Amino acid sequence: MAIIEVKNVTKRFRTHRGASMLLGRGGPMAWLLGQRRRYFNALDDVTFEIEAGESVGIIGANGSGKSTLLKLIGGVSVPTTGEITVRGRVASLLELGAGFHPALSGRENVYLNGTILGMSRAQIDAVYPHIVAFAELAEFIDNPVDTYSSGMYVRLGFSVAVHSNPDIFLVDEVLAVGDESFQRKCRVRIGELKDQGKTIVFVSHDLNVVNTLCDRVVLLSKGSLIVRKTPRETIDYYLRLVGQDKGVHTMRQGPIELLAANGRLSLFHNERSLTPTTGIELVLMSMGADHNAQFADWSIAESGPGHCRAIGRMVRLPVEFIWDVRLEDSVITWRISMRCERSLHVTEIAINMFVIPEYSRWLYADLTGDFPAILPSDTTSTHVVTHETGVRSTAVFPDNGEGESSLPAILVRLKESAYHTQLMWANTDYMTGSRILRANMRIPSTEQPLEPGEYDLMTLEFDLGQSESAIREDVLQMHTVTAGPLAARFQQGRLEIRHKGELVTTDMHLWSSVFRGNLWNNSDSLRWEGVQRDGDTLLFVGESRRAPFFESWRLWRDGDAIAIQISIRAKEPMSIQEFHFSLMVPANYRDWELPGGKGTFPDFIQGEEDWIHLNDDYSEGGEGALLSESMPRIRLSLDHCPEPFCMTVLNTGSSLNSRVLQALWVSSHGAHTFDTNERIIFDGRIIVAPA
Repeated sequence: MAIIEVKNVTKRFRTHRGASMLLGRGGPMAWLLGQRRRYFNALDDVTFEIEAGESVGIIGANGSGKSTLLKLIGGVSVPTTGEITVRGRVASLLELGAGFHPALSGRENVYLNGTILGMSRAQIDAVYPHIVAFAELAEFIDNPVDTYSSGMYVRLGFSVAVHSNPDIFLVDEVLAVGDESFQRKCRVRIGELKDQGKTIVFVSHDLNVVNTLCDRVVLLSKGSLIVRKTPRETIDYYLRLVGQDKGVHTMRQGPIELLAANGRLSLFHNERSLTPTTGIELVLMSMGADHNAQFADWSIAESGPGHCRAIGRMVRLPVEFIWDVRLEDSVITWRISMRCERSLHVTEIAINMFVIPEYSRWLYADLTGDFPAILPSDTTSTHVVTHETGVRSTAVFPDNGEGESSLPAILVRLKESAYHTQLMWANTDYMTGSRILRANMRIPSTEQPLEPGEYDLMTLEFDLGQSESAIREDVLQMHTVTAGPLAARFQQGRLEIRHKGELVTTDMHLWSSVFRGNLWNNSDSLRWEGVQRDGDTLLFVGESRRAPFFESWRLWRDGDAIAIQISIRAKEPMSIQEFHFSLMVPANYRDWELPGGKGTFPDFIQGEEDWIHLNDDYSEGGEGALLSESMPRIRLSLDHCPEPFCMTVLNTGSSLNSRVLQALWVSSHGAHTFDTNERIIFDGRIIVAPA
């Protein structure tokens, strides 16, 4: 049997027009004169049931009847027609603090309000310490509540209500009050009540919370009930309904649908939302406050089947946003501009793209990984991928089903940006339950304020037309140089070498290291920018995190070899003690050849972790080779190197179990001095031949 039954309920209100009562018009005189009263239906023949333990969300625009329905269920009001049956004790979180007496202390009001909610004195005694602790008011609990701030008042009212242990909770937009910390605490507590099997009827405009919290969502539109199969389908329908009312633009191409609506973009695939209710948003930071573009006054200036221009005027800022959005060949192009009417201090502009949790894997530059699970204990967002300077493309991949239920991979490209922009992935908190891509554009303080005029901020692309394998191949190819069967792929300061598709390097692969101030700066610890192409040459630039220099790697094909050139540019004059370029291979490379001789690698000593140099001759020489009976021969040649290097070979510790060929640059006259000009320090070639 249902715990709540609503049968054919209509709630009618009489309208009051203008100031007729104040001016002596209306009332008995109006009746005598035959003037008709006007009525409207806040609810119109609404019927539904709620089972015990079910969480049901009620959504809709302002004036759709949500709060009226909740008051009818809570017994605050009665229906005009129809019947409502409620089985169980109800706690109504409709107006927090209702029933508080301003002259009484917080402690006295806890007992008063608890009694109103149907609790006995003994029940209140049992939960009183928890009420005070949750409200964080122990220091003020014996003060009169008329001395409380509005935030303190709200915290105490909510705490009493959620500790009253009823069968049914009616919640009306209470999670929109209080500061952000308290809102998170409220959401977690409501989630705990759901886990305890309480029946929850929840009204809110926060669609992310509704989607996460509720088993079922119903939509009220002008007093009528609209139901869809799942919470997300009901919410998606609501977004379309609101969009039609407010004149947003919809674009469709095959299975892909794009809604540009009032400062928000929403993506759909086969009518399934890829971006949860928050969609893709823009937030501007100015004067220490966040300003969301969804609160602007938006209009569609131009539109067509595959494009639109939306203009949004901010209410609290002298700013107008201009969005040019196109959908073509499964690629969405979003060009964002901003018009300042007066001088404006802006510190940051952020694009937040929320993605449903079915997207479980990410690709960031040349790195890949899995998103961690979003847990109930996650009350704030958590970074998944730490941003790297210069990364301008990233992607997410779903755990896919079959047929129409399958989801597309999403490739995001930052095509243009007026200021330095960082891309990063994160998980949201548990209640929001989404992945989120942030594109943060930081505006240097030296350029504040922005003067009146129009600014092209950034252009983003969302490509939904490529397979996961194609995206991975494209991204990896952007970091790869090939020479016949030889391929070298750069990964964040390391260079992998493959021959005929088989990896011939291991662990650290090829890397460089600068020794300065008795500290090593390995290339894989630098902060690398995205790849730049100059013809057939790839350029990677890394910034040291602990020393004032940039290191650049240039890679290109040189006949049947891969050429590698490394240069250093100091931010300020500095000196370095040593530089080396090293190549690490697996243990089945048994022999080595250097200018000073040749030899065989010894076996590893179990438990020995020191790296051991194996050659005695460190005279200058420009070539070294590693040989194996089962793997290709690898040769490192420094024919064109501007600096004098010596070659050496090493065994790593037993845990790495690898061989190393190293080109070592050590000054015999003290440290090397570098100025702020770029200086080539290494110029060599990798040549791989059959065993």
